[in-house]
Amino acid sequence: RGEIGPGIQNFLIPPDDFEDFCAPDKLTGTRYWPKMLCDDDGLHCLLGSSGGPGEGCSEAGQYGQCAPPIDTKFEATFGTRGQPCSGVSSKDCDFIDVSLVDGWTLPFRLSISGECSGPNNMHPSEIDCSGLTFEQCPTDEVLGQQKYNMQAHYRGYGSVAGCYSP
Repeated sequence: RGEIGPGIQNFLIPPDDFEDFCAPDKLTGTRYWPKMLCDDDGLHCLLGSSGGPGEGCSEAGQYGQCAPPIDTKFEATFGTRGQPCSGVSSKDCDFIDVSLVDGWTLPFRLSISGECSGPNNMHPSEIDCSGLTFEQCPTDEVLGQQKYNMQAHYRGYGSVAGCYSP
């Protein structure tokens, strides 16, 4: 288990299960991402170990054993619990970003509890990308004048590990 960020790092969530995260007030720039096929300590994973602080695949700056850098990510900055988000200052607002900008590795669903409002007074309660499959990843995406296979493969294994974004 790593020592980076608040709470326990690298813990197992069984298939089709979930984990509730309780973020401390004013937690800024935090990031969560799934990992699979890891050792017993949640390190050296074939999926999700794309490098970064505390990741076993990047010991001594050697990123050659890391998974492709396309992890499905949930990034957030949290304000102060119970305080209104005034819009004037971001210090009491919660901001979330479910990022597929680099690509994605695993399907996910983010359920939001409590009061939440987005642009145009929208009140999202869930972001559901649970239907993502590797079969949906294009193998002949046309970018400019060329076709590209957007499937990312495990280094040294050859099987599909995720899908790059175009």
